Order: sequence, then structure tokens, then C-alpha cells
Amino acid sequence: MYETHFGISGLPFQLSPDPAFYFDSQGHHEALEALRRGMAESKGLVAVTGEVGAGKTTLVRTVLGEKSEDRLIEAQICSTQLDADELLRAIVLAFGIAADDLSQEELQPALDAFLEQARHSGRQAVLVIDEAQNLQRSAFERLVALGQAGLRICLVGQPELRQMLDGGELVHVRRHIEVSCHLGPLRVEEVARYVEHRLKKVGWQGQPSFEAGAFETIFRATGGIPRRINTLCNRLLMSRFLASENVIDAEVVARTARDLQAELGGDATDLALPASASRRSATSAAPASVVEPPARVAPRPRAPAGRPILCVVDGQGDHVKAAALLRAAREHDRCPPLVLVRVSNNDALMQNLALFDGPEVLHSLVSLEVDAADAGQRFDDTMLRFAAAVAPLDPLAVVVMGGDGAAACSLVARRQGWPVARLGAGQRACAASTSGEVADMLSDRLADRLYAWDEAAFAALVREGLPADRVVQVGNLVLDCLQAALRLSIGTAGGGMPIDAPHEYLVDRHGYALAALSHPANIDDRASLSDLVLTLRGVSRDLPVIWPVHPRVEQRLDVFRLKGLLAGERVASLPFKSHAEFVALLNNATCVLTDAWDVQSEASALGIPWLALGAAGARRLVDASRSRETARSTPAQVTRAVWECIFNGGARGAVPDRRDGKCAARLVDDLVAWLGRTAGRAADHSKALEVPA
Repeated sequence: MYETHFGISGLPFQLSPDPAFYFDSQGHHEALEALRRGMAESKGLVAVTGEVGAGKTTLVRTVLGEKSEDRLIEAQICSTQLDADELLRAIVLAFGIAADDLSQEELQPALDAFLEQARHSGRQAVLVIDEAQNLQRSAFERLVALGQAGLRICLVGQPELRQMLDGGELVHVRRHIEVSCHLGPLRVEEVARYVEHRLKKVGWQGQPSFEAGAFETIFRATGGIPRRINTLCNRLLMSRFLASENVIDAEVVARTARDLQAELGGDATDLALPASASRRSATSAAPASVVEPPARVAPRPRAPAGRPILCVVDGQGDHVKAAALLRAAREHDRCPPLVLVRVSNNDALMQNLALFDGPEVLHSLVSLEVDAADAGQRFDDTMLRFAAAVAPLDPLAVVVMGGDGAAACSLVARRQGWPVARLGAGQRACAASTSGEVADMLSDRLADRLYAWDEAAFAALVREGLPADRVVQVGNLVLDCLQAALRLSIGTAGGGMPIDAPHEYLVDRHGYALAALSHPANIDDRASLSDLVLTLRGVSRDLPVIWPVHPRVEQRLDVFRLKGLLAGERVASLPFKSHAEFVALLNNATCVLTDAWDVQSEASALGIPWLALGAAGARRLVDASRSRETARSTPAQVTRAVWECIFNGGARGAVPDRRDGKCAARLVDDLVAWLGRTAGRAADHSKALEVPA
């Protein structure tokens, strides 16, 4: 998110292995030459060891990248206590050999045939195994046999692997290791060159600048481990961007390092955070204990001065966007007062009250408190309560977001002659329309003003016959919300609130996957939800999973009796988070598994790879190639995608346009100008839609 501020072309301190950023320190140069010699052979084993974050995988990727792609067949595995049989199946899967229907006895012949075909075509098959120290002894024996049979194998592991091979129980395997190399930390005098090297790779022209003592402080805070340096420097750039500053001195480095340690609840070695783009925890939005919620908000609020604009919200995402909109409205010198209208009886407002800059929003709040479970009854209740509650206010306009609550309130507004503005219009799923999308399409048809987040949404609306002059692109409001959540801690000295997640997941060698699942099409059907839970269980074998569970999802897991599927797995089911707390987890994730389009946009803005899961996980885009990751149909596909995230950083979504944090300001500007033109009268497009009486 900070690239434009500093005039650079990309993210210089991503933790995913990228040969383009290889830094030729003395230790890395010696290891690189040794590895080149070892990989020049057509078969056998080589070993690369070093501390967590020392750059082992980048080193391997650099050597492999020197080989012609048409002469190389490469596969990668992240080892998690595999025995010989489990390893064989993982290898077959990693090479892309169809193995779903193969028995254990059929796997070896299938692999042999694959390797023989590679030899005949003049291609070298190379297998990279990360975290090799976790393999069981039988797996090492299998690897020795495969190496002798013509497979080139690169074992990558922590210092423990070196000890195991040199004098431990695997000393007999050591005889088959043709080349081994070990990576240590950078020296103090290499840290400045390393940081500047990565910055120059993305066009750095001296901004931000580093004051005397900054690099030495970086070395002391990180021990010279490249990954820790990346983590700290990425945080430094993010914090300077949010503070609108361009200078990094020793004091800023020391404070930022302390904040990182505070988040993890550990010592300096814990700066080796999970692989991701940005690495930042936002402080929690004000907890419910700070401001006691009213037992029941009266449906008739205290009337604001002048006719207001009503902003209808339902779930947490709506509340977060509304907070950005209300802030922009207060800063606009001609915008009428905005009044929040809450549809459901939930905790979203109190969880995210800090985003609203305090409890003032409660003073003119309208709460409909709709809690009907039946969709039809809920729609009717929303219409009746909305009409009764807001009629005395005679609003200038009604702003809606998504879902059936938005559609119900839009219908009432049209009948009353109140202009309707729709935020986030035109977003459509790749799959067949769901009931939620039908409600969104109805809201789009009912609206007088349509605010589309991007070109894809604009194109969808025009394709469906809505006039182009009714649609406005202002950028994605979600990204304003992302910056607000980050600023809660990064932009304030003394931030660094601990992240509420298992410590061992936060400091895992490969980080963690963050799960965010909420779409009704995925959670209201037992088979669909069961498939998603099994997917998370499978991912947890390679990468721990942190899952803040929405209350509705929690209820469905209980009703469908699916919680037992996660027993004993590396899946941390956490209570649902405020947006700021969720962004803290998102900002530190290796990858994101989600069906939420807002989360996909946030992850893309932070440079974090995401995988769209479930029936409604993937958005329909103008250019299908921008969709990045689409819904995964088999556990094998998900496994390969997660391995890609672990080893190569994964495929990132298209970077959203207009990430300047001013979407809400542009939206309010247009809203005020539009209302001025309509002079309080609803735009007449009744010919395009017959509104039910």
C-alpha cells in the first residue's frame, strides 16, 4: 500500500522466496557455488541448511532459475512428519501425476514411468523438500532409493537436519549427500547493502531515507537474519507511509521492533513472522466493555439538524464501510448529516466502534433489530420496521450496501420517493447466482446512483442494462477501511497490541493460513460447509490455519455437527474479530482462504496471495486472467496452491486501483453534488423497473 508514497514500483520486503531479490553476501555466495556444483549432476541428494529465514529457499530458487525451463521438471514438498508411503504419494502429487485413483502399490510404478519419460525427453526432474528435518527415518531411506534411481533431490532444513546427517541417526544417509551447504546470518556491515539492494530492485530513489544508526539498530533487532530484516523493514515502510513521513532513524527502528515483539508476545527471535506482504497488527477496535451498548435502541432516534442521509448497514463489512463514509461526511463542508440505520441485532457496531472515532454515532442511531431466521420473514420485517422508524426523518436520500436488508430498505425508499444510492454495486459471482446475489441485483435495479468499486462491476451493470450515466467509479471503499484499521496501531506510537492467536502458529517456519468464510451459499448447506472444513483440515497438515469464526458459521458448525472434523488438527478456531483485529491477522498471513470478496480486495492491496473457496468464492471479472486464484475443486489442487504460497509466494490478486484512502471523500463529493442536482427528488427511472405496490 505504500509504493506510491515512496515512488517505488513494488513491495521490496516480501518474505516469499524470489530469485530476483537474491543478495550475494559472502556466506550466500559460497553456498550458491556449492549448490550449483551439486545441482549440475543428474541424480542424487544435496542438502541446504540454515536458520529459519536465512534465505535457503531463495538460494535454491536462484540455482533452479538458472536452468532452462524446457530442461527442468521441478516439484516441491513441505514436509510434516511424513513416513515413506506418505512421502511417495506427496511426491507423485507434487509432480502433477494423476494419483487420486491410484493405490499405494501403484504409486511407485507411476513415478518410475514419469521419471523415465523425463529422461527420454532430455529433462531433469528435481524434487525440493522443505523442512526435511521433520521427515521420518523411513522417508529418508525412500529418498536415497529415489536418488539412486535418477531423481535429483534437494533437502532444505534447519540446523537440526545438519546435525542429523553429520552424527545422528541418519549418518548412513550422509554417504549419499553429494554436496551440502549451510547459511548463516548477514554480518552487520552487510545489512545496509542488503536493505538498499532490495529497495533498488523496485526503483528506490532515496525515499524513505535512513538516518545514521538505523541499519545497526536493524541488525541488533534481527540478528542479521534476512527474513527478520524483511519483516522489520516492511513494517517500517508501512508505518512511515501511514504517518506521512519519509525518514527512518534508529529510534523509529527500535520502537517498531518493540511493537513487533509485543504482538508476538515473545523475544527478538520471534521477528521471524509468517511470510506475507505487510506484517502489521492493528490494535483492537474498542472492546464492548469500553462502551456499554444500550439494552435496546429506540426505533425513533433523536432527529439530527436538517434532513439527513440514511446509511443502511447490516453485517460487519457494512459497518466498517459506513465508518469510513461517516468520517468523510463530517469532513465535508456541505454534506448533510449521516444517520446510521442498523438492520440486524448484532455486535458489529460495538465491535468496531473505534473505527467510528468514538460513541457519538450512537446519538442518532436507528436500530431495526431484525432477527428473524426465515429469509422471507426477515425481508418483510425489515421493510415494515424501516418504514416506521425513518418516516419522521424524511431523509434526503438512503444509502444502502448489500444483502436482503439493503434490498428491503431500497424498496421502501422508492415507494416514499427518497433517492437511493447503492455502494458496491455490480459485484457478481463466477458461479450461478445465489439468493444473496439476487438481492444485490435487486438493490442495483432500485438505486438512482450506483457506486461501483472497479471496472468489472461497472461492466456488469452496463451489461445488465443499467444506464452508464447512473454508475460512478470512485475506487474501492474497502481499501479506505483497510488503511483506517492499520492506522489504529501502526500510525500511533506505542502500538503493537499482541495478536490473539496461538503463539506457535505466529512463529511457524512457513507462517499460517488465514480462513475467512461467511457466504450463505457455503455455510448454509451441510455438504458445502463440510467440504470447506475438510479443506481447512487438509491445509493444516502443511500450514497452520487461523480461523476467526463468524457467529452464524459457529451456529452452523454446531447444527451440522462438523466441529469434530477439526479435532487434533492445526486449526485454531477463534472468536469472531473486530475489523482491526482481523486486519492484524490478515497482515501477517502467508495466504488467505476465503469466500469474501472484501477480504480478497484487502489481501490484494497488501500483496498477500488468496485462494477463493466455495460455490460463491470467485468474482466474475472483466478479464478472467485477473481472477488469480479460483475455487478449488479437489484437496490435491488446494494442496498444490498452498505449496506454491509456501515456496514461491503464491499468485497475488490484481492490485486494486485508487488505493489512496480517499475513496470515501470522492464518494461523498459525488453524493453531495448528485443530491444538489436532484434537489431532493428521486430520479425517475420507473420505466426501467416496476416497483411493487
